[in-house]
Amino acid sequence: MPDIQQVCARGFVRIFALGLVVAMSMGGVYVLYTPPESFQPDTTVVVEQGSSVRAVAEQLQSAGTVRSTLVVELLVRIRRVNIQAGEYVFAYPQSTWRVVDTLAQGTVTSQEVTVTIPEGSASYQIAEILSRAIDGFEKDAFMEHARTREGYLFPDTYRFFLSASAKEVMRSMEDRFHERIAEVADEIAASPYTLHEILTIASLLEKEARQFETMRMVTGVLYNRLAVDMPLQVDAVFGYILETDTFHPGFEDLLIDSPYNTYRYAGLPPGPINNPGLVAIRAALDPIEHTYLFYLTGRDGVMYYAETYVDHVVNRRRHLD
Repeated sequence: MPDIQQVCARGFVRIFALGLVVAMSMGGVYVLYTPPESFQPDTTVVVEQGSSVRAVAEQLQSAGTVRSTLVVELLVRIRRVNIQAGEYVFAYPQSTWRVVDTLAQGTVTSQEVTVTIPEGSASYQIAEILSRAIDGFEKDAFMEHARTREGYLFPDTYRFFLSASAKEVMRSMEDRFHERIAEVADEIAASPYTLHEILTIASLLEKEARQFETMRMVTGVLYNRLAVDMPLQVDAVFGYILETDTFHPGFEDLLIDSPYNTYRYAGLPPGPINNPGLVAIRAALDPIEHTYLFYLTGRDGVMYYAETYVDHVVNRRRHLD
């Protein structure tokens, strides 16, 4: 027969274990359904796209909206829900269950705005578009870095939160660029030009031509000039230099001492003069081979080409003057 002391000891262990389970259960319920004392009204939590469950849980606890990151993680996994990206404002203290429910349903409380960035927009133009669309947008902060990323801010239609920072907007545009440029990765790898050079050429095409085939013809002209070390003499660069939409420089403009001045300096500009779309990028990668060195757009909107300067002058007299 078992010893009385052993029986009592086993009984005590069972009672203790049962008590511990009950206590843990009650503690779990408390943590799950009781908001933390540090919960502040109108607490804002921004969940970015691609954030892990753990990162979101830590963010919620840091903001004082939940008591335990572990409970958040377990709740998300047990309920098999997906946390939606967005900006959430918790107006009053809520239980962890309710907080997770809100994030799973994606019931964001801040408004979003749709912003379209046209192909061929320069960074200063993008800054203007964003500042008109988003109240209080950090225009100066955006411009501080956007100019150095010219060509890599992909022109497209985006949805931004009204509270989006300049950094968040720029990251979204750069992410979109990397997504879309992957579509022509093989062509870029096979090109004699670097990605940066391709983007620079494509940015010139955005301002010099409209249709894909015309862009390919102009690419051929630019490549022919580069091959003989002839200045590109692209008027569109002055719009970038002077931050204006003018593409008809006067004689004084041609003397501007800027590395982007393709009249004074042969070769490509140091970088893109805007942010080209995929059509222009494809055209820069696929020039039509010919022997033309000159081109112009006539009054009728048609592009005219010439092999010699004399023929180019004739085209000017016939189609422009």
